[in-house]
Amino acid sequence: MRADIGGAFEVARVGVGFGWTWVDADLGPLTEALGWQITESRPLSATLATTLQIDNQAALVTGGGDEIKWITVCVTDAGEEDDPETVEFVADAFTELSNRLIDQFGAPTTSRRGSEPEMCWERPGVSLELSNATDILFLRFVNPQYQARMNAIPAMRDEYLCGVCRLSW
Repeated sequence: MRADIGGAFEVARVGVGFGWTWVDADLGPLTEALGWQITESRPLSATLATTLQIDNQAALVTGGGDEIKWITVCVTDAGEEDDPETVEFVADAFTELSNRLIDQFGAPTTSRRGSEPEMCWERPGVSLELSNATDILFLRFVNPQYQARMNAIPAMRDEYLCGVCRLSW
C-alpha cells in the first residue's frame, strides 16, 4: 500500500485557497491548478485523474444539476478492510496528514474520534474533510451551501461530519 501525504497536503492547500463557485465550470481551473485531468464527465458527476502517487489516482466529483456538492480525493491505495496491516497503515497516514493539515489550517472546526476518525476544517468558500475509512484515506472538498442544507436536517447533521455521507470505493 502507498500513501501520498505530501501530494495530498498540496491538494488540500490548493483546494482551500481555490476560488470556488461550486459549478461545473470550476473543474477546468481546479484541474489546471493541480495538474489533473477530467477523465469522465456525466450530468451528476465527474471523474478526475490526479497526480497523487498511489494506485487509484482518482477524484470523484458529486453534484446535481450544475452544482458541485463535493469532490472526494483518494490519498492512499485501497486495502482490505479487515486486514490489521491495512488498518494500521491508513491510521498512520491519517495521523501524519492530519498533523500537517493542523499545522497549515489550525485546529479542525469539527472532528470525530474512533475507528473511522474524521476532521473537518470549515472555511468561507469550502469545507475540507479528512476521513479514515479504515481501508482507505481520503480528502473531501465540500460545498458549504450543500453542507448547510444537510446540517439543517438533524439526522444528517448527527450522522455525517461535514454533511456528506461516506463513500465506498
